[in-house]
Amino acid sequence: MHTEIYPIHEKCEGCEHVKIEGDEKLCEVYPKPEIWWMERKFVKGHKGYWCPKATHLEKVAPEVHKMLNPIKASKRFIRG
Repeated sequence: MHTEIYPIHEKCEGCEHVKIEGDEKLCEVYPKPEIWWMERKFVKGHKGYWCPKATHLEKVAPEVHKMLNPIKASKRFIRG
C-alpha cells in the first residue's frame, strides 16, 4: 500500500518537520498536513488553527479555574 504525500500547508512554514524534495516542501510527520491543522486554544499569539506537531509555535497550557466549595474552604481556614 502506497501513501500519497501532499505538499505542506502554508502555515507549516518554519516548522522543523518540513523537508524539501525536489521543488516541493513535504511534512516528515503527516502525509496530508492540511487535515491536521485543528482549532485549538493553547497556542500563544495564534488564534484559530494549528498542527499538534508544529515546532514553530509556542504551546501553552490552558488556564484551569477550580471551583472552590466555600464551606470546605472556611473549615480549612478555621483548622489552620
